[in-house]
Amino acid sequence: MRMMSSSCNPASRRWPSADAAHWKMSWADHRRPPVWWRMSRSKWSRSDPNSSLVMLAAVDMVLADSIVPVLRWRGELTTPLVMYKQKEPNILNLHVKDGSLEVQSLNPNSGIWEPILERFRLGLDVERKAIGEDRDTHVLLSGHEPVLLNVTPSTVKRLKYIMPLFIESVTSSSLVGDAENDHKTGVKYRVVNLFGSSIDLHFRSRYTKNLVASVKPSGSEWKSLDECILPHFATAITAQVHGESTSSEWLSLERTGAVMLRPGAARGRLCKELGGCVAELLSPSPSHKLLFLAAPLRVHNQTDLTLVIRFHDSKRQVLQLDLKSSGCCEASLLGTLGSTYEARSNYTDQGVSSETCGPGELLLEPDCVCSVPSAALVQSREGQLIKSKTFISIRPAGINVHFCPPVEAGANTPTCPVFCRGPECRDAPRRAHIASTSGAHFLCQSTSTTHALPSPTAVTTIAIQPTLAILNAIPLGELGVRYTTLPEGNKFMEATEASVPSFTRWNYYSFPGVQNGLAVLARLDASAPWSQPLKIKQDAFKEEASEMQILQLRQFDKGAPCGVMVEPVSHYELRFACPNWLVDRAGLASEQKLEIQYRGRPLPCLNGLTLLPAECLEESCTFVLSAAWKKSVLEVRMPPNFSVLPWPTHVGDLVYCIQTEDLHAEDMHGAFCQAMVFRPRLVFTNTSDATLQLELAPGRVQSLEAHKSMVHHWPAAAGDEAPDFQLRFRPESTNECGWSGKVICGDETAGCTSFALATGIVAVPKNKGKMESELWSVAISPARGAMAVTFERGSEFIAANRSERMHRMEIRTFALEEQISSFTVYKGEEVRFGWSSPHENRCNEKEEDHSHCIYVTLYVDGCPPKQIKVPDLRRSDHVYEPELRLQLHWGSTAQGALLSVEDKEERRSSSNRPNSTHLEVKISKAGISIIEEIPPPGEKRPRELLFCNLELVRLDWKKDYQDQQLKLAISGAQVDCQLPGRTDARSVRKSDATLGGPGQELPAVILANRGLGDRAFLSLQIKRCVSSSGDYLLPFVNIAMDAVDLTLDDGWLDPLQIWSQQLGDERGRAESRARVAAMTERAGKPVLEGYKPPDLPAVIQVDNFYISKVELTVWCALKLRTVRFLPQWIRTAIGMLSFSGHLTLDGVELKLPERRLERHRGSLLDFLRNLGSMYAVNLLSHAAGLLGKSSVLNLPRVPWRITMTTVSYFSDSVGLISGEASSLLNAMAFDEDYVARQRQIRNAKQIENIHDGLVEAGKSFVDGLEGLTDVFTQPFEGAKQDGLGGFVRGVGRGFAGSVLKPVSKLGEAISDVGSGIASSVSPDGGATKRRRRRCRVRPPRLLFGELGVVRPWSNLEAELKRVLGEAGVHGLEEVLTLKEQGYKKILLCLYPQRLLLVELKLEDEMKSEALSQAAGVTGAAASNAQLDSATSAGHLEEGYDFFTAVDETAVRLFSQMLKPLNTAVSHWDGISNFVAGSSDHDQEVLKRAVKTMVKFSEVLDIEDSQSSSSDMHVKLKLGGGKKLVLPMGHVPPGAVHALVKGLHSASQRGPSCGVANWDDLRVALQDASGAPQPISHLSGGAGRRILEVFEVETFHVVSKTWRTPNWGSMIETETSWRWLDSSGCRHPHLIPGLDKVVIVERRVPPVELDKSLYQPYSPWEVDRNQGDDDGWSYGIAWNTSTWVTTPGPFDLFRRRRWTRTYT
Repeated sequence: MRMMSSSCNPASRRWPSADAAHWKMSWADHRRPPVWWRMSRSKWSRSDPNSSLVMLAAVDMVLADSIVPVLRWRGELTTPLVMYKQKEPNILNLHVKDGSLEVQSLNPNSGIWEPILERFRLGLDVERKAIGEDRDTHVLLSGHEPVLLNVTPSTVKRLKYIMPLFIESVTSSSLVGDAENDHKTGVKYRVVNLFGSSIDLHFRSRYTKNLVASVKPSGSEWKSLDECILPHFATAITAQVHGESTSSEWLSLERTGAVMLRPGAARGRLCKELGGCVAELLSPSPSHKLLFLAAPLRVHNQTDLTLVIRFHDSKRQVLQLDLKSSGCCEASLLGTLGSTYEARSNYTDQGVSSETCGPGELLLEPDCVCSVPSAALVQSREGQLIKSKTFISIRPAGINVHFCPPVEAGANTPTCPVFCRGPECRDAPRRAHIASTSGAHFLCQSTSTTHALPSPTAVTTIAIQPTLAILNAIPLGELGVRYTTLPEGNKFMEATEASVPSFTRWNYYSFPGVQNGLAVLARLDASAPWSQPLKIKQDAFKEEASEMQILQLRQFDKGAPCGVMVEPVSHYELRFACPNWLVDRAGLASEQKLEIQYRGRPLPCLNGLTLLPAECLEESCTFVLSAAWKKSVLEVRMPPNFSVLPWPTHVGDLVYCIQTEDLHAEDMHGAFCQAMVFRPRLVFTNTSDATLQLELAPGRVQSLEAHKSMVHHWPAAAGDEAPDFQLRFRPESTNECGWSGKVICGDETAGCTSFALATGIVAVPKNKGKMESELWSVAISPARGAMAVTFERGSEFIAANRSERMHRMEIRTFALEEQISSFTVYKGEEVRFGWSSPHENRCNEKEEDHSHCIYVTLYVDGCPPKQIKVPDLRRSDHVYEPELRLQLHWGSTAQGALLSVEDKEERRSSSNRPNSTHLEVKISKAGISIIEEIPPPGEKRPRELLFCNLELVRLDWKKDYQDQQLKLAISGAQVDCQLPGRTDARSVRKSDATLGGPGQELPAVILANRGLGDRAFLSLQIKRCVSSSGDYLLPFVNIAMDAVDLTLDDGWLDPLQIWSQQLGDERGRAESRARVAAMTERAGKPVLEGYKPPDLPAVIQVDNFYISKVELTVWCALKLRTVRFLPQWIRTAIGMLSFSGHLTLDGVELKLPERRLERHRGSLLDFLRNLGSMYAVNLLSHAAGLLGKSSVLNLPRVPWRITMTTVSYFSDSVGLISGEASSLLNAMAFDEDYVARQRQIRNAKQIENIHDGLVEAGKSFVDGLEGLTDVFTQPFEGAKQDGLGGFVRGVGRGFAGSVLKPVSKLGEAISDVGSGIASSVSPDGGATKRRRRRCRVRPPRLLFGELGVVRPWSNLEAELKRVLGEAGVHGLEEVLTLKEQGYKKILLCLYPQRLLLVELKLEDEMKSEALSQAAGVTGAAASNAQLDSATSAGHLEEGYDFFTAVDETAVRLFSQMLKPLNTAVSHWDGISNFVAGSSDHDQEVLKRAVKTMVKFSEVLDIEDSQSSSSDMHVKLKLGGGKKLVLPMGHVPPGAVHALVKGLHSASQRGPSCGVANWDDLRVALQDASGAPQPISHLSGGAGRRILEVFEVETFHVVSKTWRTPNWGSMIETETSWRWLDSSGCRHPHLIPGLDKVVIVERRVPPVELDKSLYQPYSPWEVDRNQGDDDGWSYGIAWNTSTWVTTPGPFDLFRRRRWTRTYT
């Protein structure tokens, strides 16, 4: 490794400053990535010898992949780093008050650095104490700002590629690669020239001038450009046709793109104005880039035939061109991957060696690309783009057919069929035609791609395809297919018949196409019966992933059918696949036969492969074992993961297992299939050189030869899901070894265990007749139901005596046989040891585990022997003996578990937990943004898909010598869909005047936790003991989750699946195909054939595993094709439930019970699979209760919804009329206090169902009875206040109130009942209303340019996107703020060809954010917020009287009457927009926002004035004498200069096509952003959590006192705990261990959060903004929706709210 200066490297030309020291570490092996390090503005001083001061401003690191930089990381300090160092005691403190961290990646498409981790402000405290040999480290990382991550496919793919290489380069001992092997694969820049002439390439480099390379037409033989680029640090390239003077634009080597080579005058008039060649820079692989030189129009042969191609002029005459093979190359060079399996057809075997090309003809081999010659191009300009077309004719080589008629193909041409007509049938050989058609049909499909950089360039590919391709993914037989267009009368005997071999793609050329749909029949082989006809409509071939249909195929007439799914996968491809098949690896004897039956009939089977029915996961199949004229039967339901099958048969007791394996979709032509392997459960393997004797049963001994394996079956109970087996073993030797202890083969004994076997050799020294022992290791590997037991000599447990004072130590393992001598370890020796019966010493549920317990006796001269008990050697620990000054410790090493004794002086620390590490992470918010890079079909630009927001993330991790403990808490979680067309509370508010819609809603918030009872979204606690064996020893695992609302729909799942598919790595496709081939090849063969013992899996032992109950509210609107990411058995189950291709759920409540596993030991992967399967099965088991709320019965949901909406409307109208009449009567009572109080109560009511309505109606009726006493109370109160006059007025108010108040309350009661009925019968339940109240955490981000460049999220830019809409921001490059005045901003939006002046008013957005925050409050907190607002409005506004009440009533009634009309208008507008293809963007808002639009072609002159920073402006002179002045007071000076430069670049191109380049402006704005400003409000920067507790009491009528609710010992209620959460339940954070009596007696909430995750920031406080002076609010019961500050005669329940802030 060498250090070399690289400040001139192009990767660092923008981020590091010019005067900064910048160093590069590089390796000679170009496969491994170099790293750039930079430390800027750092200082070092040491004035005091006992202290040091280090000032470090920034550290930069750049990671490159030997081509261009990939990642760069920057750490910056806003405040000085404070470091304190103390020698005695040894303490080191490091404090960073304010720093920032930022990570960026280079986008290979745009060549622009994009943020992965946006600038994150943080504080860091590190404390390290060293006392003796103890090292205690405490790290606290607290975020001052949210952590924002942006994830794109290219970033993930680059990380997947480069990080393993980086780790290898750092850890590898060799820094020099294999140059001989890397000569071809290590080339980073390659070039392929398909153009008809040589191309001269000019490279731009700061160090080398006139760097030129000439590239001749190469075909598939690509050339290397590394010698021109890497040594000279070339950054860009330009190309020109050899002999021409006109060159292309500069093409950056840091990004993908394309430039057009424009021929000069020497080329003649043809293509003089346009372009005949394109230089295209591609990234076909992360390991290299390819410069592709070809015409803008190419032809791709996607058939399996070699084609002869001719090009024609516009008059359809053949162009006599000299077409050479150097104009063609393999499509794989361009990154185009074909099918995993070879494509074949009836013509495949016909050779083309004798084929000769005539003038103007070109041979194009399968899966190759050719460049269309310039003379054949027909080009036209559309705006900035040059579109290319040609006229082409083709014919297959080696086949006696004619050329097809010339067809037009290229840009903007539809897919068209072509037909190569052959001679008459009698003149042609039999194999030269298919069926009765003489000739061959093809499809000609054109697709165009536009490269936006450096200027828009269009590239079009013409794909020649067969008219029909059958993809056979069935593993057995030769699929027979009859196909035709949709027949009349099902006359399939006239259909075309063909055979398709297994795992083959078969192309057909006799079929004219699927323009009118297709009808097919199929059979498994030539002797099998045909299936029922299956009709596929033409639209199914047009959809990207259409619905699949199932064919029932039988092997013979009386056989059982298997389920074969038929699915169109493109406009000409049809796939046949069996989703479930069984692989027989049972290894039965030759006279035995296994048959799989379904419903009493045999399933299709061949060579050990059985095709299963589609219902095999729900219905049982029958396994039939035939031998000696007898049969044994076993009913089996295929497992989703694995299962163990004990099978008592007439040939003996057998134990098998079924292992389900998911097959890679690429190996199955894109289908999702599962192979279920049927094999024996138990396999023994002897890896030693000695023969073993196995005692399989009392008196039954069997030999296992060296390096051999054997299968064993044993009697097992039929109901035992995982039966264990016990045996003993010993080696065959002359020493007559004794039998070992019992070896228990099961999940509980998973792992490697050492056995000590007694031998006939007397131990030395000879005392008490002890014998030496022979050590053996037994490794038990459970893997998905199978059990592999491996025997090997030796032991993994080692004892080492490293003491100078202790001459020996003796180890006696627990329950070691008396005749076996102890293991003695002398000074400086290492001795291996084992146990006699480690498996028998294991604990059960009540006893202690002694399986790895040992007793160590230490012998030190002058001291009595000291015996130490080690209870479990698998758990790393240590023991210090101060009397002997010895330390005994045990742990894991590379050789195994090591127990060692060392000399130690008396420890200075009394701690028994040395070397502890404590990490705390406190973050207020964490956001993850998932962003597209390639626009999906039908879209013009990439989009932001999802934004995941996590609130209050707390992580606490502790590690010491014995164990590790992890605590994770996430207070809240919300996932927003950022795609257009989604609605949240902001858009729902606009439709409050309607009745809602009959269709399925597309909410923006697709996942959110409810925050019930102040519960966190996720609480995780895991404790792991440090293991010497590498096992995962978990004393406890505690997982708690809050209730979650989840919305699943195709609107966001489809784009997310497309996004995830772009992450795929093609490097493992060959390995995956080899696995499928090996599986099919080994079917029907014994499992021992080619058997290798599996590696020991990761073993997990959980003593206490707890998962809280999970409550889900699900809205679902999915096509089954969307859920392909789910396991096949779940997709099949959903299909069986839905009876259709759709699944719709509307607010379904799914409740999964809590799970508690006391003890488990076994494979980690099996444990996780079982846990996932358990919850999946539990979810599906709720399906029977979901029929009423789902689409499984295909109910007409729209009429039902309209009916319910109508009933709800009329009920609500009746309630509204009654309520308004009641309000008018209240106003006539002339009691202002009463009227204000009634308005407050009415506004605070939250009636969600009929129960709430009845409760409120009862309370209103009681309040009306209370009004009867006004005739007595009002005169008395009036006389008390105003004397006689008040008494007279009180009499009048009393009589009025006694009459009006009961009547008004009766009307209010009717209104409450009507509102309750309306809420109950409304199709929108409480859950749906809760979902509608949610807002996005933040609006969708703005992506810049044509390629959708990602920049740090900005609220201003997001608001600009909301105002302009998707179409308005298309192509937007830069945004500048010209003026600011309060919430109003004037923005300059710069596009390549125009600019916009936009006025934004952010006041509405600020209000929306406040509403969003309020909408995030759930449960009682939301109702309390509403009550606060109602309470604060507990007085009448000035001027309110009876006439005002009449006006309000009229407005409400009129609005209610208009709701049906508004609903109809709203739905009609939505339908019109859908039909017209327009968006729902508000055009009026757009017109008001856009003030000016100027096209650069209209700009005549540009003037800039820089007299002062405040008066800086840019003046544009436009056509017609118009002028536009742009103030530049808020724009940095450097950016102003770059702006003017960009405007000049547009004007230089001429007024007809002015295009601006804003690259310099972008760099200037990035440089002007500068370092972040110091944070002055650091306290609480990591976020705060307000803990809410409700204290409740009931009124005791006898004692006239308020007490804790107590209904006696017979009735236990949640309110009897006094301290409740917002849902009315016992608070989940009550202090553990406190008795209920103590809790009730507390007068301050006995509630607290986990102190390791949260620290109290304030004391407990009573919320006095609601209720009386002490904060009490009064009501009838807890679930009442209205609370008052003064108790009525029936208000016997009260509560008050306590809060405490944690940070």
